[in-house]
Amino acid sequence: MGGYLSGRFEASVAAVVKEVLREHSTIVQPSEISNADEAFYENQLMDALKKEGMETCNLILGIDFTRSNLTQGKETFHNLSLHALRSPHGPNPYQRSIDIVMKTLAPMFDEDGLVPAFIFGDVSTKDRAVRPLVSGHDSILVDEILPAYNKAVEQLGAGGYGLSGPTSFAPLIYKAIEVVSQNGNEQHILLILADGAVTDDACCEATRQALVLASDYPLSIVMIGVGDGPWDVMKEFDDALPSRQFDNFQFVPFAKFQALLETGRPRQCRLAEAISGSF
Repeated sequence: MGGYLSGRFEASVAAVVKEVLREHSTIVQPSEISNADEAFYENQLMDALKKEGMETCNLILGIDFTRSNLTQGKETFHNLSLHALRSPHGPNPYQRSIDIVMKTLAPMFDEDGLVPAFIFGDVSTKDRAVRPLVSGHDSILVDEILPAYNKAVEQLGAGGYGLSGPTSFAPLIYKAIEVVSQNGNEQHILLILADGAVTDDACCEATRQALVLASDYPLSIVMIGVGDGPWDVMKEFDDALPSRQFDNFQFVPFAKFQALLETGRPRQCRLAEAISGSF
């Protein structure tokens, strides 16, 4: 049952990534795709992107280490920290998301398999900066991301002493813009794994401004929300920033799928079609 539901979430992420890539292609049109998931897995999109000279997708990863992760698992992760390791309930939401998403996007990575991966919101970065997931290495191999995440949690302490905040996506978005600029303005996707608790007014405004600036670059942002929510601010970022050059922020909630993985009710599993605004 868990495999079925993981597959649904995987298909959702694939559909979102398909859509943000398609925005930059003149070949694949909505009318040409009858089923987003099927089109993705049959590589129809990738065939079209090759014709556009966009054979690969450049991924950037950011992981939320703010203190709100300590309490955002009350309903969706057995009242544990969302970063809890070796839980009797299995992998934490970040571990699950990393595992599923890396498998989903692996066929679209650069040939070297390197992904710029960053931490934000811990005691050293707070809402002002980001730092590499692996010290001294901005980019790491896809297969190294999950072990590197586990090591980072152990170093920072799942109990919370290394977590901080407040939550702001702005430093991560600015870092992603820098990566894009340094790589010849090729198309990139910034994947943010976070609990979505952007509650500070100044941080919200800083994130809005960063999203508007990012829309001047070939950078699309997909935020996977882990934990309990609420997701009101994420929906605002997704739908209510008209000054952007294009809709560069898509939101996929993981908590709904996590709950279904545990309760085994696939009929209640609703595909998170962020591209159609269903959440």
